[in-house]
Amino acid sequence: MQDDYEDVASDILQIASEQRLKIMLKLQEKNSNVTNMAKELDSTVAELYRNFERLMKSDLIYKDSSGNYNITTYGKAVCYCISSFAFLVRNKKYFNSHDFGDLPIKFIQSIGALESGQYQKGFTKVMQQWKEICENSNEYIYDILYEEPLELVDSIVGKAKQGVKINSIFSGSTVIPKGRKEMISKPAIKKLISDGVIERRMSDTKVVVILNEKEACVIFPTTNGDADMSSMFHSSEPAFHQWCLDYFKHCWNNSHAFQESKLQEH
Repeated sequence: MQDDYEDVASDILQIASEQRLKIMLKLQEKNSNVTNMAKELDSTVAELYRNFERLMKSDLIYKDSSGNYNITTYGKAVCYCISSFAFLVRNKKYFNSHDFGDLPIKFIQSIGALESGQYQKGFTKVMQQWKEICENSNEYIYDILYEEPLELVDSIVGKAKQGVKINSIFSGSTVIPKGRKEMISKPAIKKLISDGVIERRMSDTKVVVILNEKEACVIFPTTNGDADMSSMFHSSEPAFHQWCLDYFKHCWNNSHAFQESKLQEH
């Protein structure tokens, strides 16, 4: 095990260079030779050559028979790990006050999928983005909720009436607005629920997501374990969306029957 850590430290040292990281990321897109790469990175051939040699010695890249350099399978995997590290570095101040909660380890390991996420701060901005996600949906709205403003209920119900599939997961401590119970007790909404257009489940998961078929957002809890509805990450990039979709499905499959009586009204 000690030898393994020495090898890890050695390879980390090889990629501990902005230029070598750029080389690997460029080669992940397409193979290249030193001369072309030097032009792309605005560097000298001699400097690039030294860095290509260092990466080759660590089996992160290789030179093919045509003289072009390619990234190895190992190198590709390292690049995926770099994306996770890049997301965390970019948002380390955020994670000084936020936590992963009960997020399963497989989702933490793939956190780099959220790299494209745009950080948004402010309760009003967050709610506006949520409403836009609802309004932009044509197929489904999946959400995990710790707070459900009345205007969000209006948007979701309006979409359900248009045939958009609604799957919602509520926490036992979800805060709901006054007037919600009266709204969902209306015959038209009861029919949407009985027809399965609106499905609800319950789970105590701490990480919040809301997504449609095109875009998604995610909110992590504070280090105190509280939901933070005043900041989030949003993106329409496929990797980001897939991470949120996979997480929602994981929570849905591990949730239990919905109980309206457990929700807290304010």
